[in-house]
Amino acid sequence: EDFNQLRVVTSLYCQDIEILHLTDKKRFENASLRNLEIAEKYKQEHPDDPRSLFLVANAFWGRRQYKEAIPIYLDFIEQSGSDEEIFIAYNRLAEVYKVVEDHQRALACCMEAMKLRPWYPTAYLATAEVYYSMEQFNHAESMFLIGLRMAAEDKRYERTMVVWNPRDFDVNPLRMLTYTYLQLSKPKEALKCLETIVQIIPESPLDKKMAKVIKRMVKELDKVEKVLKKSE
Repeated sequence: EDFNQLRVVTSLYCQDIEILHLTDKKRFENASLRNLEIAEKYKQEHPDDPRSLFLVANAFWGRRQYKEAIPIYLDFIEQSGSDEEIFIAYNRLAEVYKVVEDHQRALACCMEAMKLRPWYPTAYLATAEVYYSMEQFNHAESMFLIGLRMAAEDKRYERTMVVWNPRDFDVNPLRMLTYTYLQLSKPKEALKCLETIVQIIPESPLDKKMAKVIKRMVKELDKVEKVLKKSE
């Protein structure tokens, strides 16, 4: 079940910490298998605890064994009393269904997540990614903009989410929105996204390089537009 807030906890964000998590395929395989073994052992020891299902499903999800994760997430949703963890499960299911290209189920999971936590940007951004995967880029654009606006303006999620990656609410969706704008032939909007990303993480060489390429594209388009205006 969810916890009721009995005291105020101060949440701090340090800009000066740099985390480098370097791994390789072998280490990933060993670590993810160990996590699965630990989760399955916990489930055997606590068969009546719904959260044991959540742990096993997450372990399969972490190993990218998505088809194995799906029925366990569904069982957990039926048994759990925690709206917060059910919300996470629906978001994980949406990602799984997106990967296996079951887009309608992915969208349905996003909608269920929104019902549980409509003030979290997570499900809106997940919906945008599903639409992008479906090549419905206008839909994706709208949902990315809604999610990014929520993340910037409504900070309630910072007080209630147990853990989150700040980049999932700015840089990562901004990159996806960049690709969306390129698909929609909107290079100027794509450039604005990249410039915002570079402001957030100025040390990112890939984003800087991509911004330069698109900036040249925008300049060429501006030249074409000037010629067309003169000819009118």
